[in-house]
Amino acid sequence: MSQLYFVLTRRCNQFCTSCPRHQEERIADEKYQNVKGRLFHTLEKFDVDDLILSGGEPALYREFPELIRELDRYDVPVMVQSNGQRFSERLFSERCFRDCRHEFHVMTALHSRNASLHDQITGVPGSFERAVEAIHNLLALHVRITVKCILSRLNVLGLPEYLSWLAEEFRGEVELCVSGMDYIGMSSQEKKEYMLDYADAAGPLRDSVQWYEENRSGLRNLVLIELPLCMLEKRYWNYFRNTRVGEQLYQDAYMNYPARRWHDFTTDYAECGMCAVRERCPGVWSEQYKLYPGSCVAPVVAEN
Repeated sequence: MSQLYFVLTRRCNQFCTSCPRHQEERIADEKYQNVKGRLFHTLEKFDVDDLILSGGEPALYREFPELIRELDRYDVPVMVQSNGQRFSERLFSERCFRDCRHEFHVMTALHSRNASLHDQITGVPGSFERAVEAIHNLLALHVRITVKCILSRLNVLGLPEYLSWLAEEFRGEVELCVSGMDYIGMSSQEKKEYMLDYADAAGPLRDSVQWYEENRSGLRNLVLIELPLCMLEKRYWNYFRNTRVGEQLYQDAYMNYPARRWHDFTTDYAECGMCAVRERCPGVWSEQYKLYPGSCVAPVVAEN
């Protein structure tokens, strides 16, 4: 059993600096019959039990609604990683998800409760309003929604207020995933602007988890990924989720067969080797460790 990460298109309608693919060449889409044939062949041959549709922006693929309808007849959980811009169009959302038999899962990023900051990060004016509208449209169609907040120097201080805003805006119907950032593909100037010293993030992250514990009905769930356990005290470790799966298959729409893929966040550091909870820790992105080795990992000597 394995997870398949399928890149449906390399095209995108945003230019997020926080995206490791933002500087890739955005080439034309593959024909639908080829894509469908490759995807379903992989699902069947490799006994896939978890499918992630990604990009680029997968909803830009012309036959995206048709593909969703095909997948609705196939017994596999599907997550769509989307910036939400196309789902702000109510009729498009309905073409995709109205009367679907299965529960589909959409993960979309909201970088801040501040519209101008979100738009600055995505590089597209008005993207905040469209993302919020998309979430409301999808919730009305009973699509499961995870909002992803990727921590950076620009948004970390506002994280506790961000949770409160999410709860008020979506009335407990969305899950929140707070994530570390992959800096691969960024220029030196972009890393300088975005890269966060984890020592500065611990306080806002702790305040956010405490807010959630006091207001659980405000969000369906809260998880922390791609961040090390040593950022917070042990009492908060149950919020961390290790997303490094045992086996992940990676397939681009142009690839006939999938390849194996390994994430670039790890616990393979000297400090981690001395940590008592290394095996359960999500790890740290390698670029994060290169620039902030002294603050991004602190080995737990003993699990008390």
